[in-house]
Amino acid sequence: MTVEVESVDLHSGAVEVESFERMSRRPKCPNCGGRNVQYRNSYTAHAADLARRLGARRCDAYAVTVTLDTEAVERAGLDGETTYKVWTGDGAPWSRARRALKRRDGGAVYLGTLSARPSDGTYHLHIVLVTTLRTADVREAFHVAGLDAYIQTPRANESAEGFAARKAAYAFDNAAHGPSARFVSSRGKGAGYDSEAAVRRRREAAERPTESSGGSPAREALEETNDAGGRDDGSKAGDVPTDSGAEEAESTGETDERAPPVELGGDTYGDRDAYMGAVKRGFTGRVGTRVQVVGLGPAKLLKVHDQDGDVRCVLHPTVGTEAVEVSWTEITVESAPLLRQPRGFDATHNSPSRSMNEQTDDTEHTAENDPVERFNEAANTSRVTVELDDGRRRVTEKNHDTGETRQYTKPPRNEAIHR
Repeated sequence: MTVEVESVDLHSGAVEVESFERMSRRPKCPNCGGRNVQYRNSYTAHAADLARRLGARRCDAYAVTVTLDTEAVERAGLDGETTYKVWTGDGAPWSRARRALKRRDGGAVYLGTLSARPSDGTYHLHIVLVTTLRTADVREAFHVAGLDAYIQTPRANESAEGFAARKAAYAFDNAAHGPSARFVSSRGKGAGYDSEAAVRRRREAAERPTESSGGSPAREALEETNDAGGRDDGSKAGDVPTDSGAEEAESTGETDERAPPVELGGDTYGDRDAYMGAVKRGFTGRVGTRVQVVGLGPAKLLKVHDQDGDVRCVLHPTVGTEAVEVSWTEITVESAPLLRQPRGFDATHNSPSRSMNEQTDDTEHTAENDPVERFNEAANTSRVTVELDDGRRRVTEKNHDTGETRQYTKPPRNEAIHR
C-alpha cells in the first residue's frame, strides 16, 4: 500500500508531500475477512526472536490467557466495550497482576493481544510471557480479584522459541477474528513489535545482501529459531517477512515504547481563544514528530488545524493503515494550560474537553462513573488454571474477602476448543 505524508515548514508555510510503500497493517482483509499471512508470520517470528534473544529455556516460557470474572462483570453492570477500560484504567486488575510479576522478576517480558470476543464484546488478554519465575510464582501473580487466568507451558519436545511463535500466532488470530483488538507488550528489550529496537532489527535484516549460494535474501535469525512444530492451529509460523502492524484503534499496537508527551507550558489564560491558541501553538511545534495517542499508540503528527472551536490533529499511526484525525485531548500532553473562568461559570458547559491522560481536582471521581472501581468493588474471586504436562488442569480459586483458597484438578479438555 502507498502512504502519503505531508510535512509543513513552520516558517514559510510550504507543504511537501512524500510517499512510500509499506506492507498492509490490517490483520485481516476488510473485504473477504482473510488473515494477513505476511503480517501474521512476521509477528510470530518476532515472538520467537524475542525468546531467542532473551536466552529463554523451556521453563522460562509461558502462554497466559486472562479473562475477567464473568459474575463480577455482571454485578458491576458492565457491557463489552466498557470492559476495555477495566483492562486499561488506573488500579485495574491487570495492572496489579503485571506489577506483581515485576516485583517477583524485574526482567519479565510479555507480548500479545487484548481483544474483544465476537460473542459478547468482552475484552480478554492473550500473552506470551518470558520470565525466570517458577509456575507457582506466576500463578500467584495472577491471583488478583476479578481475574481468571489460564497458564500453559511448552510441550515436552518444544523449544521456547517454537512455543512463543505458536502462541503468538494464536493471539494474532484471536485479534484478527475479534471485532476490536490491540497489540500489547511490556516495556523495553524490544518486546513490542513496533518498538524502535524491533523495527531497527527488521530494517537491518531487510537490507542484508543476498546469500551468494542461493541468491535469495538472507533470512533473519528469528526465522531460524521459529520452530513451529506441534502448532495447534494448522498454520505455518516460519517463512517470515519483515514488517507489520495493526489497524487503527481496531487493532492497535500500543506498546510501552511510548512517544513523548506534547509540552504545553501550563500557563493560565483568561479566555478560551487564548487558551486554544496556546494549545495550537504547542501542537504545531510538534508537527513531524511522534506523539502518544490514547487508544491508538504512537503516531506521527502530520497537521494541526481548528475545527468548531477545537484543535484537531491529523496523524499517521505507527501501526495504522491510514491517516486519522483526533481532538488534541486524545493526545498525551504535559503541563496542560489552564483556563481561568469567571465567577458563576458552569464548568459543565463550554469548557475544553480533557483527555483520558488528564484529571483535575474538580473531576468527580466516584465508583458510580468509574468502571474500574465498579469492577473492583464487585470482584472478590480469582481463578488460576495451570495446564499440566499430561493435559489435566489444576485449578486454584481464591476468595479475596475471606482469604479462603481451594484447589482441584480437572481432566484434559479438547484441544480443538481451547487451542
